Amino acid sequence: MFFNPIFSKLKVSLALATTLFAQIAWANDSLTEVCKKPPIANYESIDCLSEGLARVMRTTFKSPYNYDKYGYVDASGQIIVPLQYDKAKSFNEGLAAVATSRPLANIVMLDKWGFINEKGNTIASLQYENVESFSEGLAMVEKNGSSGFINKTGEQVIPLQYSNAGSFSEGMARVQKDDKWGFINRAGEVVIPIQYEYVNSFSEGLAVVEKAGKYGFINKQADEIIPPQYGNATSFSEGLASVTMAEHYPSSDDHYGFIDKKGDFVIPEQFNSAHSFEQGIARVEKEGKWSLIDQSGNKITPIQYSAIEVFDEGLARVEKNYKFGFINRAGHEVIPTVYDSVEDFSQGLVIVTKENKRGVIDSTGNVIVAVEFDSISHTADGIIHISQADKFGFLDASGKVISPPQYDEAGVFIDGLAWVKKDNKYGFIDKLGNAVIPLQYENVLDFNKGLAPVTKNGQSGFIDTTGAIIIPLKYDYTWHFDKDLLAVDIDGMMGLINQIGQVVIPLEYDKIDTFEAGLAPAQKDGLWGFIDTKNKTVVPFKYDKVEPFTNGIAHVTKKTKVGLVDKLGKEIVPVQFNDLKFLDLTYINFLDEALKGATTFKLEDEQDNSLAVVDKKNKFSEDSLWYFEGDIAGVKQEAQLGYFDNDIAIIPQNQDAIKPFNKGVILVKKEGSIFYLKTEVRRP
Repeated sequence: MFFNPIFSKLKVSLALATTLFAQIAWANDSLTEVCKKPPIANYESIDCLSEGLARVMRTTFKSPYNYDKYGYVDASGQIIVPLQYDKAKSFNEGLAAVATSRPLANIVMLDKWGFINEKGNTIASLQYENVESFSEGLAMVEKNGSSGFINKTGEQVIPLQYSNAGSFSEGMARVQKDDKWGFINRAGEVVIPIQYEYVNSFSEGLAVVEKAGKYGFINKQADEIIPPQYGNATSFSEGLASVTMAEHYPSSDDHYGFIDKKGDFVIPEQFNSAHSFEQGIARVEKEGKWSLIDQSGNKITPIQYSAIEVFDEGLARVEKNYKFGFINRAGHEVIPTVYDSVEDFSQGLVIVTKENKRGVIDSTGNVIVAVEFDSISHTADGIIHISQADKFGFLDASGKVISPPQYDEAGVFIDGLAWVKKDNKYGFIDKLGNAVIPLQYENVLDFNKGLAPVTKNGQSGFIDTTGAIIIPLKYDYTWHFDKDLLAVDIDGMMGLINQIGQVVIPLEYDKIDTFEAGLAPAQKDGLWGFIDTKNKTVVPFKYDKVEPFTNGIAHVTKKTKVGLVDKLGKEIVPVQFNDLKFLDLTYINFLDEALKGATTFKLEDEQDNSLAVVDKKNKFSEDSLWYFEGDIAGVKQEAQLGYFDNDIAIIPQNQDAIKPFNKGVILVKKEGSIFYLKTEVRRP
């Protein structure tokens, strides 16, 4: 047999999950673009292709949690950038923003962003707290709360000096400093003074600005083309901008209309809400009802809908009398508002529900699959998964039956094959519905790199896509492990083999987790340690619990005490603390506080818990106070709190003393005494 709870859950979730959709930006106003996805189905998320690559996501397991990992595939579904990032954005101008994450004080995840090219090479190192995709050759990046811009080589060309910034648009980027906004050019020069309360990016040569609570429009020479006079305004689109004279937003007194670039009302103020024009039409709302208007203000649809959503693939979802349908840009109901729910369009198809039955309709309103099934999902490879009366089957994108609902369970197609179960036996069918691998197995898992785990007569091994046995059925359990490794188990002892059956890690462990940077947590005789890819013990098996390495350090637990080990197996922090957590100084705030008549600073975490107090006058210069880099870890022992950094200098917990770190300043207040630590140590 084989067993892996994550893969077992994945098999069901992929088979039954609803369609995965992605929104794309419509760059060409004259055309309706359809989201195109690679013809694959073995991911939890598959985005539309962008510049030839699609972002994909798969959930991986690292004890004791599940993690989402992102990578990129090409139009054929081939992996171009491995699934190794915790967050990722679509490619834009040849580069994609990616991030790794780690827990921050067991409260939130701390992201470090950078950029990769279409080959997966790192162009800008993963060091930023936030980034925007490249626009006009530059990307906004943020670090330590300050924003600037990098070019496509990763070079910082506009210093990180702004408290906020937006992407470049029409040669300019909006920036904020000291709570005021202005604009810079691509050379980093301030071309429109930083003096406004708020600004939007330039659009069609004009930008919305706010001054004294009123909105108006300026050009690129900072001339006020339309003076600030509106209570709210949106950017120009197709020559028009929606504005209201009402001072408070939102307000029941709001009345929106549309002005031209001279500031003249082309469409009078009459709407409670109004969105920008796109491809000649705008969505507007009056007294709770929505309609479409043209650029002359003529109603394309009657004011009758409770909601009109954004257009996607040429259609917009609408709601009327608690029923849903779709309209086109001419205002015609292509799909009538008769359904209890409708999903988003994906590759020209949409799943609809009526009276708890589901079907599929295309973008012209044709019924592809009758609304008669209990559940339906549509995967990116063009296969429609159906179920009826607890039986599962398959249709193609035209609604043609591949296999009628006849199976007790079914998976998705991977490598052209999908596993199915009938009469307690598993096998695989192809996209014509043929059982190319007979239903003879007691259990199976999905194919991965041409191999699938199977179990027969209580013994497990691996077969290829022809059904040939590649790894003999001689193990108690088998499953895909990580990369090119396969996991096997006999009599409760786990090991790893390669794809031709050679033993890589002997079957001598209770458990083995995935390798990270060449090391994997492993359990042996009930105790945990770390092994390398050659089965060498790097961290001895003497801990009750271990966590994966982060920045070269791993948490280890023995009974109720915790400590840290490095990749050489050395206990750099003795296993004697009750608690241990990391604090990243990016997320620690300084607040002014009076203490004994002196100017002081109070150090707090995000939950407003007091961590320390600094007396600036008595101990440190202003420069040293505000210099923070790297990680500080907090430890707790017998209700006493201490700190250390990556060099493991511990603040004494039972005596008054000062110990050096090598970065920044950290301190702690204990028993009425203030402890100071200057971590930037200057040595001769």
